[in-house]
Amino acid sequence: MHNPSLLASLRASALSAVIAMSPVAIAQTRQFLDAPVVKSQLRVRWNASLKSMQWAADNDATFRAFPPNALFLTKRSIYVVYRRLNPLSTQATVTTSAVADPAYTNIITLLNALTSVANTVVPGLPSGTATPANQAPPPPPPRVVIAAAEICPDPASDIANFRADVDADSPANVAKIVLGWPGTIDAAFTTGLSGPQSIGAGVKAINDFGATLGTHLNDAKKHWGVITGCATTATDATKRAIYQAVSLYDPNPRMQQITALKTTVTSLADSLLKQFGASEQWTGPNSTDYVISAEVVPTFAVMQNLTTKVVNLTLKVDDTTSALSTEQQAAGSTTFSVREYSTLTTEIGVGAVFGSIKQPTYGTSTNAAGQMIVAKKADTAPSVNGAVLANFVCRCGTGLLVPMVQVGALASKDLPSILVGGGLRLFGLGKGDIAIGGGAMASWYKDLNKLKVGDVVTGTNDINSDLKFISRPKIGGYVTIQYKF
Repeated sequence: MHNPSLLASLRASALSAVIAMSPVAIAQTRQFLDAPVVKSQLRVRWNASLKSMQWAADNDATFRAFPPNALFLTKRSIYVVYRRLNPLSTQATVTTSAVADPAYTNIITLLNALTSVANTVVPGLPSGTATPANQAPPPPPPRVVIAAAEICPDPASDIANFRADVDADSPANVAKIVLGWPGTIDAAFTTGLSGPQSIGAGVKAINDFGATLGTHLNDAKKHWGVITGCATTATDATKRAIYQAVSLYDPNPRMQQITALKTTVTSLADSLLKQFGASEQWTGPNSTDYVISAEVVPTFAVMQNLTTKVVNLTLKVDDTTSALSTEQQAAGSTTFSVREYSTLTTEIGVGAVFGSIKQPTYGTSTNAAGQMIVAKKADTAPSVNGAVLANFVCRCGTGLLVPMVQVGALASKDLPSILVGGGLRLFGLGKGDIAIGGGAMASWYKDLNKLKVGDVVTGTNDINSDLKFISRPKIGGYVTIQYKF
């Protein structure tokens, strides 16, 4: 025979007491179970052809696109590294922020729920290197004193030598050399060189150019000294006039431009070597992954949110002065989280709990002498309540059907209970996910304290005043269902 009140309670529980777990909590659970485990390094790169950030774990050679809200797990700590970083064409940065781990937050929620049960029972319980501003011009080229015996026979040759020195470092020639530097580093990576070796190849190319600039400067000063010396010592009047006309040209502005360029080139080489040349800054297969983050250390209580940004760099050479500069353009970015690895992940929800424990009830009756006494009535029906439940879902790789351990708290004013059991977590069932559990429940209910059945009382107020929670919980069973609509 059906119990109408129990059926009504079940219907009410299905409509109101079964509170859906938040989509964020459910997404975190599935995401945690599927999250890849990283041992020591998370490799990232920008795929220009696909216009997306990609990742690979540890020494895996296969790179994949970052999914939305990507999550990675680690048992210790990791570093974020950039594959084959070429600092002359790419900048990569990582910013990190610490936030409370959802598992820790769920445990705190469960502890608060368990505490509420206790209180119910016992109340009271390298952009480009810039040229220094206001740089003093270099001293004028030395004047060469021509011996009396010299007659400066060939002004055309002397002038051509000087022009060859300064024209060798024309903007067009400088651009050809400078724009090839990024390719030098990429080519070194391609041939199998390590990160420090590839950076070293680029530094060598830059330093070689700096040395060439120094040679051109010295030769230009020497040849200019010949021209200014011959302007006063040439024995042939016509030739002397040619030297004198050329000597009216002021070489200092061009000399200053070449000197500034040499300073910039030298500083660039030094910066590359200092920042990217050390072997401890590179890791991964053949040391080709550059470390772009500090050590990422998640804990049980705190997970790390990271944002990686990639900027494309383009070297530029001024069309007039040959000065070097860089143009930056944002390529892409991605945000992901790193959590501490655990075999179990927690989720908090509220579900309908069907318990087996019945509560005693008392009323009044009269004895043979006509006195009002305490009388035992029928126990209450098995309970149907909404409880806070923590599911410890196993990272067991069982697909849509995942085993779990369950701990819950029923903070009822009449039947506070602690639930311990297990169950199954079902994923991907239409629009909602289901968790079905069951196990043991330890419950406290109010019972007679000093009074006993048959004692004389003046009314029900005496009985209600005497009711106190039992000191030892009663053990029963429960079944629960959680559903996300």
